[in-house]
Amino acid sequence: MKPLAYLSLSLLVLAMAGCQKPEMEKTAKQETPPPTRIAPQQDDTRCLNLAEQMQKINSESTVESLDQVNAQIKTCLPQLKFEQQKQILKASNAMYQRFLTVKRTPEQQTAFEDYAFNQSPHPTLQQSYTEKFSPRDQYLLKHQGKVYYELYDGGEGMFSYRRQPQYLAQIFAPYLPTAERIFIEKLASQNQQSPLRDGALTISWDEIAQRAQFWESYVKQYPNSSFIDDARLLLSLYTSFLFKGMNNTPISDTYTGELSIRPDALTVIQQVAKQRDSELAAQSKRFLEFVEMSPAQRNQKIKVQLTAPERLSGQENILTLRQLEKYVQLRDPYANSPRDQYRDCFSDAVCISY
Repeated sequence: MKPLAYLSLSLLVLAMAGCQKPEMEKTAKQETPPPTRIAPQQDDTRCLNLAEQMQKINSESTVESLDQVNAQIKTCLPQLKFEQQKQILKASNAMYQRFLTVKRTPEQQTAFEDYAFNQSPHPTLQQSYTEKFSPRDQYLLKHQGKVYYELYDGGEGMFSYRRQPQYLAQIFAPYLPTAERIFIEKLASQNQQSPLRDGALTISWDEIAQRAQFWESYVKQYPNSSFIDDARLLLSLYTSFLFKGMNNTPISDTYTGELSIRPDALTVIQQVAKQRDSELAAQSKRFLEFVEMSPAQRNQKIKVQLTAPERLSGQENILTLRQLEKYVQLRDPYANSPRDQYRDCFSDAVCISY
């Protein structure tokens, strides 16, 4: 996340000439919100100082200070051009990351993880944990939910604080162009419940298909969206979930015949295959063709070359999975991502790199 040097005060001064609000029109073009009002004079100084006020929020700030800055953001956003709004959005990501950063000793880290894992409803047990917490953890847990943050279970024993997805949906989305507003509102809604936990899917196959279909439609309708790359990433992820599942909730082990496929997944894929003008439907048809092939037919028709690590992995169905990916034309969601960077699309209303 780059510092708030992005946000020059000179750009904010230019923005004070008018306030813009997006028209709610369904169009594939990138929209520029038209001016609707002149900002009151008393807002000018607050907006000129917005970058400075956001930068001041850190791991020692109070919820009251953060709440005041959020109020400033909501006041100033309608007055800014879209490029400036995007800078403010990026700055808000960094602001919350600073606010939710906690330094702990090993003992404090253990106490925090024990508390998060157990989430005891009994006050006496809670107190036995919290007495061992760092002062910042005690403060954040006491006030969680007041300024759009909460304790979050990321799975695999990973607990942290997260900015709640509805923050961007409520603070930013109303003032953004249609494509960006729809992206944020939909992802905020979807990420109220993450689709993954502990290597398993947490949502139904019907919901997986609905999400994949939404992102397919979004990519078609808003090709110029600022979030188009992340929309494609989400489409690839949900398409992969639809046809493969996850390690702890696989759709099949052998993919040999319909009886080898999870019944709920098979029913959904059969329904998707009946649709028209959809790549997802075409992939569903190819999936159904694939499961009717014998291993010998696949080896003859679908040529794949396993890498050395894949051959040594010990995973019995690795060849079948690679053949499936090639035949159904599944894309690697992270093929174009840096190896040392993780793009998280399941915990906020935008995708964030770590």
